[in-house]
Order: sequence, then structure tokens, then C-alpha cells
Amino acid sequence: MDLRTKFLYLKLAFRLGMLRRPLFYIGTFLSFVIIRIQALLKTKKILFPPPNTIISVTSRCNKSCSFCHYLPELNGSSSVDLELKIEGLIKILDSDAVSRFGRVCLYGGEPLLNKDFFDMVKELKSRNYFVTTVTNGLLIERYLKELEEFPLDLMTVSYYPEDVEKIKESIKKITKLMPVNISFVLDQNSQNKLEDVLIYARDVGADMVTIESLREVDFCERKSLNEELLMEKKSRLIKEFGKDFILRWSSFNGEKEKSKISCIDFWDSVFVNSKGELSPCCQYPLSSYEGSLNSKAESINSKVMMDLREKFSKDIVPKGCENCHYLYGCDPLYKSN
Repeated sequence: MDLRTKFLYLKLAFRLGMLRRPLFYIGTFLSFVIIRIQALLKTKKILFPPPNTIISVTSRCNKSCSFCHYLPELNGSSSVDLELKIEGLIKILDSDAVSRFGRVCLYGGEPLLNKDFFDMVKELKSRNYFVTTVTNGLLIERYLKELEEFPLDLMTVSYYPEDVEKIKESIKKITKLMPVNISFVLDQNSQNKLEDVLIYARDVGADMVTIESLREVDFCERKSLNEELLMEKKSRLIKEFGKDFILRWSSFNGEKEKSKISCIDFWDSVFVNSKGELSPCCQYPLSSYEGSLNSKAESINSKVMMDLREKFSKDIVPKGCENCHYLYGCDPLYKSN
């Protein structure tokens, strides 16, 4: 990480209020360290809850993206049953399998479709969690007042070429209230949009941009790229835009040629739905959620999770992970430029 990027992270740290909540961030840091040690040791069983909690608050969405791995399961007849209410969130947070420190991401579908979204943000902030969400941005203008009253610690806005101009002024307003990460899914058909994404992020005042290689699914005709095809372009774009924001770039499926699995999601994150069931990863289908947060043995240390960790420790790719670009590379959360 060069000096310029370190400065941008320091700037972001100030925006995140690290100096205002030193004890919280110390506890979060220690939680990350403990989990990292367990991930390095490839332990089947983890002693403490992961510091990243990703909660699926709705299975409804106001878009139908062809590459979305949830697409066949969104807006279905069971969507009402999978809608998280504030009472359900409190129950989740009080369980033994959820960390008292760290990040909680409100996930979807489109999280802003959940009518209890801002009650959840208020509850999470009262417990000093680092609160984030991932949104397509189409409802931001409608909820600007609420977002001003209950700002998140970080908002990730997905870049969709067909929508970006419609929501541009809203994003500009949001970047004044909270740090914003612009996320873009990269595949062989969208590589020509890369510069547009980065110019857009600079124009709206984003703090970060995350470039993610496409996670291929059975019903998706779009294919991700091999990293070698973009290396020259990637270097040029980092040099040109790296002074404006933190640029995070995920690994590509070409990394499969390497032998060692480096993904640590099975150690450092817990993925929960409205019923308190767990999934190994947010890239798994909604139907994969099972078990219960009522006990660690049924959740973070269930037979399913321990078997998955054991497979990873032996560099065996489990079913459901075959096409994931994070298997052999760094999650952009931990890798800049």
C-alpha cells in the first residue's frame, strides 16, 4: 500500500469516527485479529463469533439483474416470510453467535424496501456497531431525510449504467452525510465501462470504488474476465484515479491456477436471514440458509460450517464455491489497488 492510499484510508478513518469511538474500534480490531489467527491456523471450530455479520433483511428487489445469483429466488411467494422486522433483528443481535463488536451489513434484495430499515439502523447504532448496507440507490432520494437523521457508517451503491444518471444528484448528497463506496460488477461485456465508473465516482465524491469480477451462476450467460487481459488497463486506471479515492479490485477467475485457497469468509463472517438461519456465504443461494443462531453448535460451529472449513484447510473446493473469484485471491475489503 503506497503513501497516497494510506492517506486516503486515514481520511476515511476520520469520516468513520474512529477517534470518537476508540474503545469500540479497539474491540473490533482485537476481534478481527483473533479471527485472523484462527483463519491462518485453519481451525475447524471458531471460539468467538465473527466480526462481520451480514443480515438478509429482505428477498425483494426493485431490479432484475441477469448476473444476480439470487435472481430466481427474489420477489417470490415466500418474500413476506423472509422480511426481517425490528423485533427479529434484536433477537439476532442478542444471540451468542453474533459478535458484540464489528460490522453489521443490512443486505438484500434491496434493503431499503424493508419498512423497518431505519429502525434497524437506529438499533444497531445504539449498540455501537459499524453499520453498512448495499443498495442499488434507486430509493435514496425518497429516504434522504431518514438517511440524514440516521446516517450509516458506510453505504455501498451498485453502479448500473442504466440508473447512474437518475441517482447521481442523490449520491452527491449522500456523500456529504456518510462515506460511499461505488461497486461495479466486471465481466467481458462491461470492461469498456470501467473508466465511466471511475469518473462517475470522482464526480459524486465517493470515498471508495470496488471492482468485482462476476460471480458466475448456472443461469447467467455473462462471463468474467481473466485478470491478465486487464493488467495494463488496471495499472493505468489506478495511477490516474488512485489519488481521488480508495480503489479496491477483486481477484479474477484466472487465479484458479493457484493451488492454495485464501478465502476466509467461513471464519470471519456470519450470514443470517430473518429466521435466524445461517448460510456459509452471501454468494450461496437464499435456500442454503439453515440451522439456528440459538447456539454456536447449530450456527457458526455447525457440522456444515466445520466441514467447509476443513475442506478449505485441505484446499478442497466445496460445491457452491466452484466459480467464486475470492477462492484464490484477496477480498477487496482487505486489498487496495
